[in-house]
Amino acid sequence: PIMTVRGCPFRCIFCSTKVFGKVFRKRSPKLVSDEIKSVIDKYNIKHFVFLDDTLTLDRDHILEICNLVKDFGITFEGSTRANLIDEELVKKMKTAGLIRISFGLESVDENIRKIMKKEVPLESYIKANKLTNKYGIETLNSCMIGLPGETINTIKKTLSFLRDSRDIKQANISIAV
Repeated sequence: PIMTVRGCPFRCIFCSTKVFGKVFRKRSPKLVSDEIKSVIDKYNIKHFVFLDDTLTLDRDHILEICNLVKDFGITFEGSTRANLIDEELVKKMKTAGLIRISFGLESVDENIRKIMKKEVPLESYIKANKLTNKYGIETLNSCMIGLPGETINTIKKTLSFLRDSRDIKQANISIAV
């Protein structure tokens, strides 16, 4: 595990990472690449899980990290918001070793999304999954059931969306607690 940033400016009501707060703080890309290199040299570890709440929140930051580690021969994974990726970014991350990424879809019901303050357009998930599929990146879409206002019909709506989407290949479903 490695962290390149701490904090998340978004207000999703279900967030389990509030411990780092809303203030976004980032480590220098050079320090991150030095840490990765050190772990490779000391322990021969070649796979890293980026624990950043939103890996691509600062596009330039992650691009610089990718440029610094692209020749290390590593693989990595992380999580971000579906509306915070684009083709150039995905291509760069793939070249640097990205093999797996996770998006927090949560629910497709607009009312539930409004209640949970999930401000990512649904179309972003289709586009993001299509893009990651193009580059052969395993993509997980995380969903939740049992959020405030949830009904059998809203759950079925999300399941239908997942089932009918040609571009969403993998999802996990958690129960909101």
